[in-house]
Amino acid sequence: MLRAVRVTAHSPASSLRPPLAAGPDAAKALLSPRQWLLALVIYLGAQMLVRLWAGEALERDESEQVLWAQQLALGFGTQPPLYTWLQRAVFELVGVSVLGLTLLKHGLLALTYLFTFAAARTLMPGPLAALAAASMLLLPQISVDSHRDLTHVVLCTTTTAATWWAVLALRRRPTLWGYAALGLAVGLGMLSKYSYAVVALALLLALATAADTRSLLLHRGMVLALAVAALVVAPHALWLLSNLPQATGGTLAKMGATSGLPWIEKLRLGFGELIVSTVWFLTPLWIVLAALFARGRSREGSVPGPACGLMRRYLAAIAALLLALVLAGALTQVKGRWLQPFLVVAPLAFFACAPQLRHHPRLAALQRVLLVWAVLMVVLMTVRMPFNGWRGRTEVMHVPVRTLAQALRDAGYDGRPIVATRNTLGGALRVQFAPARVVVVGLRDEPLPDAALWIGQGEGPGALAAIERAAGRSAAAPQSIALRPVHAPASAAPLHFTFSLQP
Repeated sequence: MLRAVRVTAHSPASSLRPPLAAGPDAAKALLSPRQWLLALVIYLGAQMLVRLWAGEALERDESEQVLWAQQLALGFGTQPPLYTWLQRAVFELVGVSVLGLTLLKHGLLALTYLFTFAAARTLMPGPLAALAAASMLLLPQISVDSHRDLTHVVLCTTTTAATWWAVLALRRRPTLWGYAALGLAVGLGMLSKYSYAVVALALLLALATAADTRSLLLHRGMVLALAVAALVVAPHALWLLSNLPQATGGTLAKMGATSGLPWIEKLRLGFGELIVSTVWFLTPLWIVLAALFARGRSREGSVPGPACGLMRRYLAAIAALLLALVLAGALTQVKGRWLQPFLVVAPLAFFACAPQLRHHPRLAALQRVLLVWAVLMVVLMTVRMPFNGWRGRTEVMHVPVRTLAQALRDAGYDGRPIVATRNTLGGALRVQFAPARVVVVGLRDEPLPDAALWIGQGEGPGALAAIERAAGRSAAAPQSIALRPVHAPASAAPLHFTFSLQP
């Protein structure tokens, strides 16, 4: 079997051989790629409409982008700058708005599905490739959290999908243009999120540890790929050298590397978190696939697809790198969203390693599950806030931002700079008062403006205490207002805000 795989990788004739066709019954049951594309447009369009319906309040990552996009820089806090650059460009086109936030987020999600389809298409027929890409819906980080409040992770996932497409396309036919595309994907990946380095290193190890893919690394086009990637990353890399503590300190703290716990305790926490988070990330994908296909038998035997070995080695390298971080005591906390760029290839790997699916009679059942799941996800995102409001669990998305903005205008706000105590409050007010400069206490090291609107959530002296400490003076004539939360029953407790117009 190994000899057959090597021939496929190195023989020009075999590399251009068309994928095996699906069985006639399976092919008739599946939607065509064009039909899947239409379904994707409808699904993402519905998700965009739900977000616009939700109102002008902002989630944490959304508000951070609204605030960072006030200026151009080579780096922003603990994250690389690419998402903020893209967000600022979108704002220039459509204005600082929830629409601008939604267009970028869902555009990147669309590209993730399309790049995954393109990668799958190098390995299998179109209908099966579309089904493999659509199976990402069964990863809740993709179908729920990415729509709700993720930014850099979404972009990193898109660049990871683009990287896989470039690698699998090169595996079929190495070209200089293909290597340039790979270099661009890697460079943009490094500018999307620092954890992309784990993706790149794992893929490098996977390519280097087998003869059928090692030749891709030795091809002269790899020099071009490295040059393109270096050119893309160089400006931010120079900034990073001068701002390393600022860029890495928060991330290391989130990972638990600076917790000060004994090594054995870090080891216990790290292993536990990694296993639990991985299982949760892959649920319900693994349950659905196991239920439908665990008993399947292939007409072609159990020979895996042409890229199965590469994907298995990549996933093994991801596991080894994460375990190395655990053993080093640098990873004691693992959040599901951190795993998204690492494991987004899991559905594609399953299809690539299961050639029997080309003829499996239950492909149509998986297709129905995915279509129903997509509808359920749209419904879930629609009812989420009203349901939480009904339970009395008001959150940032329940803030009546437009009503608050009008109350501030009525109180005499005249467009002066805004100083807020929270990212979500400051970001939402910038959407309402886009020309005004907005500063959030503690977000970045910058002086507070003199004549400004100070605002915090809550009532009484404590609501503005953080701003007073940063400014070194007391608030002038603070006022409090109470507003009814949106997407909540009339009986819901009001939300209180305290503000002061500083002369």
